[in-house]
Amino acid sequence: MQVFIVEDHDLMRHMLGQWVQRTSGLNLCGEAQNAEEALQQIPERHPDLALVDVSLPQINGIELIGMLQEQYPDLLILAISGHDENVYAVPALRAGAQGYLMKGDVDKLGEAIKQIRSGGIYASEAVRALLEKPD
Repeated sequence: MQVFIVEDHDLMRHMLGQWVQRTSGLNLCGEAQNAEEALQQIPERHPDLALVDVSLPQINGIELIGMLQEQYPDLLILAISGHDENVYAVPALRAGAQGYLMKGDVDKLGEAIKQIRSGGIYASEAVRALLEKPD
């Protein structure tokens, strides 16, 4: 599975990249610091999965997720954020992400990827409850 990372923090991007490279069955095919770089590189890199930080400069991660889903409907997207999931998870999932993972729970990255790879949605129980609430 080809993985592309969109993360504006160098240390976090590096850490995620190292994790992907050490994980059997995953290959890091590219990295971007912002949405503009991602939109330029993704067509050339052909990822199967994009890990997208919700908080990006200029075009935020939720907007990017919507753009990616429109242009690449088969691309799996896992939103990753250090921000409150009660605020950002539902918009990210409704924009087209198949999962939402808090950066503090990055140890669950493998579980999240496995879940969305098998066609499921990865989110905490609290987020699942929010998704079930009518607007």
